[in-house]
Amino acid sequence: MKKALFILAAMFATSIALNTAIAQSTAKKTAAPAKDSAKTSSKTTTKSPTKTTSKAPTKTTTKAPTKTTTKAPAAATTSATDKGASSISNTATTSGAKIEFEKDFHDYGDVKYGADGTCTFEFKNTGNAPLIISEAHGSCGCTVPEWPKEPINPGQKAQLKVKYDTTRIGAINKTVTVTSNAVNEPSKVVSIKGTVGAKPESSAPVNNATGPVNN
Repeated sequence: MKKALFILAAMFATSIALNTAIAQSTAKKTAAPAKDSAKTSSKTTTKSPTKTTSKAPTKTTTKAPTKTTTKAPAAATTSATDKGASSISNTATTSGAKIEFEKDFHDYGDVKYGADGTCTFEFKNTGNAPLIISEAHGSCGCTVPEWPKEPINPGQKAQLKVKYDTTRIGAINKTVTVTSNAVNEPSKVVSIKGTVGAKPESSAPVNNATGPVNN
């Protein structure tokens, strides 16, 4: 009896071991295709194409070149040499004798033949040094000037006299040039104009002499 039970038990254990081995073998075979299927599925999976987004081309703005304006040096900028020269020039102009005429034109109007043809031009030394008139001459021999020969002190007045020959019939249009050491007008011109009338007709001389009386 015991031997039979032992044989049954052994057979049962062997059956169980067999079933277990078959189950394990079946499980391995089932698992292998699954893995192969998974691998195949993984290999055959097509990746979706990556979208390539084309960016719009960036606009390149080229700025116009900035104008560089070079200002010319101001005309008011004067070098030290120019300033010195200007100062010397101003000093030379303001220092010395100056001649200022009250008038530089005289109109005789209508002048009788043989009348006095003298006119006067008054002037003043407005400078700071004595004024010396070296010469005065008329534009022709009919115009004779007369001027002071002595120095004229600063602030002093004097006269230039001009005499026209009124025996010359017709229009007067003459000038007189005055030369002096004046810094403002070293050569000054004055002028005269007018008209000399016709020479009057002379009557025949009357003989008032009586002949000798005979007694």
